[in-house]
Amino acid sequence: MSIGRKEGSLTRHFMLADFPAAIAAMPQPATLAGAQAALDSIAAQHSGLASRLFVFHGVPAEQSPGNDDEVVEDAMVRACRCGDVSALLLVWCALMLADHRIADAVERFLTTPEGRIDPTHFDGESLEHYLTGKALGSPDKAASNILRWFETAGLVVPLRHGSAITGIEQQLPTSNAVPQVVELVSERLAARQIEPPPGSDPVDLAISVGANHWLNMTPLEFRRAGERRLSPAAPLSRKQVPTHLAELHRELYRKGQVILQGPPGTGKTHVAREFVGWFTADQSDSARLGTLLEALPQHERTPRFIAEAVVSSGYPGLWDIVQFHPSLTYDDFVRSLRAEPVPGGVTFVPTNRLFGFLCEVGRHLRSLGAQAEVLLLVDEINRADISKVLGELIYGLEYRDQPVTTAYAVDGSATLVVPSNLRLVGTMNTADRSIALIDYALRRRFVYLDIAPDRGVILDSLLFHHTTIRDAALVMFDAIGRLFEASAELRAIQVGHSYLLPDSGAASAEEAADSIARRFAYEVIPLLFEYEAEGRFTSSAIDSLFDQLGLTTRPLEGTVDQPALVQELVGKISSGALVPGSLAADIESGISAGEAPVTQDQVDEEDTGSQ
Repeated sequence: MSIGRKEGSLTRHFMLADFPAAIAAMPQPATLAGAQAALDSIAAQHSGLASRLFVFHGVPAEQSPGNDDEVVEDAMVRACRCGDVSALLLVWCALMLADHRIADAVERFLTTPEGRIDPTHFDGESLEHYLTGKALGSPDKAASNILRWFETAGLVVPLRHGSAITGIEQQLPTSNAVPQVVELVSERLAARQIEPPPGSDPVDLAISVGANHWLNMTPLEFRRAGERRLSPAAPLSRKQVPTHLAELHRELYRKGQVILQGPPGTGKTHVAREFVGWFTADQSDSARLGTLLEALPQHERTPRFIAEAVVSSGYPGLWDIVQFHPSLTYDDFVRSLRAEPVPGGVTFVPTNRLFGFLCEVGRHLRSLGAQAEVLLLVDEINRADISKVLGELIYGLEYRDQPVTTAYAVDGSATLVVPSNLRLVGTMNTADRSIALIDYALRRRFVYLDIAPDRGVILDSLLFHHTTIRDAALVMFDAIGRLFEASAELRAIQVGHSYLLPDSGAASAEEAADSIARRFAYEVIPLLFEYEAEGRFTSSAIDSLFDQLGLTTRPLEGTVDQPALVQELVGKISSGALVPGSLAADIESGISAGEAPVTQDQVDEEDTGSQ
């Protein structure tokens, strides 16, 4: 869509960088004569440029302005007069509105249908070929001028071969200009008495005329930038550290990295996520790295812009989570080479991966003077070869804020700093013998906090809908715990309390009982069978557990009828019929000693005699 009436020359170059100062120097209010005089000082060969670049009060689109007609002080003029950092981008967008030929080249050739710059088209030869036959005079000069305006406006840092632009070295941020570009489009349409489509909002209107293409953004990226908060939010305050997180907080802030270790089902990841809630002042969803990255245009997803987004949002902390696995490498976690398309093929660009990226975010937060911190959760930290994954940054974890030379130079720097405002919390399953324990060189760089099975968690949980269900869970916890009492080695793999908590979505006592029964049948029992297969204890131990719980559904050769077990357990849990562990043990010991079990009739007779 072109709001200008005349086409100027695209074969004569002008210094776009000089336009903001020239516009700022115009009289106020400015007329066409004053505006053209200001532009003549920097673009004398472009007569009539002012009549295309500006709009004028009361002059319809189909009429040319007179020398005395006043310039509308729109978003572009205001930005130039006040020296706004987005002024050049607004002049660039005004050129798009004024000359459909430039807009056509940008929207139809130099950018993809979604609006992002197409690196495979961004060179003088390709653009010249596209412009041939479009009545531009000299297509090579027009192509050269348009690509240079991309550079001057602040959209790209181009690659050059001599004086010819042959590609893109870097795409520059433009999202901060979006709110003003939206204003510019709205004001220019209103000044021309052009009615927007019914029901469209200003951002939709700007997208409809191609503004997202002018700023190298997809419609979604443009919309998010247009709706972004224009002024920083007040910093959020954290609450007092909860008592159950105090030890983790103390050691994390002392050492910088902590590993929560314990057997399965003890809630290690749950504790870590609770700490995230405190760390982010209950903004864990919006203060996650992935959330902030999605809100930024692709070419602005850099540590610097993430740091600025954290500060402007007022978050006290940024966080993310990763799960380690045996095939994870340094190139997956710290730094690597990333393939990027260029005219004629691809190039490999050194880039930060998650840990390197977060280190850079922390550094930028420090440079901004922000108190905000960075937290990384590493689930199953010992499942990867940590020495190989971290490489030289093992040193950096101990010696914070000191540069460490890395295998790749990113943005011209071959060093990486692990800042003191970045903290790391890992979780480690002590029951998994399929992986190696952390070596001593690494061990001294971490604090280890034991997270053990805890009966108190069941007692204090709010997930139970009835005391009968809670009592049954406690009976099951105690019975399972007896299997692991014989040695410290067994206690290190004891099944944790979280297996005996109802699902958070359980809406009634019946649903709570069902969820506990299913955890036991489908998660606990298979784990016990696995322990048996590994020789950690015998099948008689599992038989003893079933005896203690008074279960008639029995295990046989490392398997059990799980649906039947669930059905039996649900009935026992709901009715309070689980046999208490101490009584079951007494009955079992009596049977093993050759004594007849005490019947209920005998108990009643003894009670009557005592009375």
